[in-house]
Amino acid sequence: MLFAFRVLLRSLALNLSFNGLILAPHQAPASTPNPSQSSDEETVRALTEKYGLAITAGAIEAIRQLCNPQSPNLASRLRYYQGQFSNTRIESISLKVSRLEVTGEKAVSHLTTDERY
Repeated sequence: MLFAFRVLLRSLALNLSFNGLILAPHQAPASTPNPSQSSDEETVRALTEKYGLAITAGAIEAIRQLCNPQSPNLASRLRYYQGQFSNTRIESISLKVSRLEVTGEKAVSHLTTDERY
């Protein structure tokens, strides 16, 4: 069950679409620092960490707000979390964004955690 939860958490982190977050495609030369890229990465990092904290807190509504409302899997994911939260308390010992990529309008992040149930 622990493995399945981690796989689901990682999958959710990869598939998150953040409401209101639009990353403008911006291609800067490789030798020029791109402040927009850095800002986008900071935003994605903060939202990914916020998502992990919402899971730890058992905050279904906060999780819902961080997900794409048009996702075909949203209802089943929220039901899964509700079941997890009613049966088990999840305590995150550490949260770390272990992968973060922003490319044009797409962002990918991985949240790695150590959990205690």
